[in-house]
Amino acid sequence: MNNRVRNENESASRADTSSPSRRDVLLRLALFPAAAAFGLACKSGPDCTDTSALTGPEITQRQSLGYVDKAADATKACKLCSLYQAKGPEECGGCTLMKGPISPEGGCTSFAPKT
Repeated sequence: MNNRVRNENESASRADTSSPSRRDVLLRLALFPAAAAFGLACKSGPDCTDTSALTGPEITQRQSLGYVDKAADATKACKLCSLYQAKGPEECGGCTLMKGPISPEGGCTSFAPKT
């Protein structure tokens, strides 16, 4: 009889660790929207990395100007450049030297400070 009780206890403990309880699943599902909203709220600035609409020569132009989405020197960020064309808060801007989305925090080798 002791073997039977031991086998039932072992089976029950294996079942507990192999799959989450219904309560755990419901709790996780309830927390998911809150976690997703927190992730969106913590996002810093727009995503200006989509260059899929650009042609090969336009991408080459960006590369030749050394454009990066995050300037190594924050004092030379695109938002501080006279060539940057701002569109609005939390939006990608443009540039007079290259096509495509430009991050306000981006930078390139042709920085020209605003006067």
